[in-house]
Amino acid sequence: MKFDVHSENHIKQQLKFIRDPLWSTYVFTYFIGEKMIKKKYGERPSLDNFEKLLTHPILPSDLIQKRK
Repeated sequence: MKFDVHSENHIKQQLKFIRDPLWSTYVFTYFIGEKMIKKKYGERPSLDNFEKLLTHPILPSDLIQKRK
């Protein structure tokens, strides 16, 4: 988990964003999606993998390694 220092105004804006029904799922999916991509491709995906992430449709199930 990362920590940072922000102004009170910035924190209030972030909480408003998180509590808004339109945007609250974005916060969750962005966080989980980032973790899934890092788990599959590492901190810095190769240029080839990065290009594929940007140019091909991808589902969450594509990022999860299937157990045998």
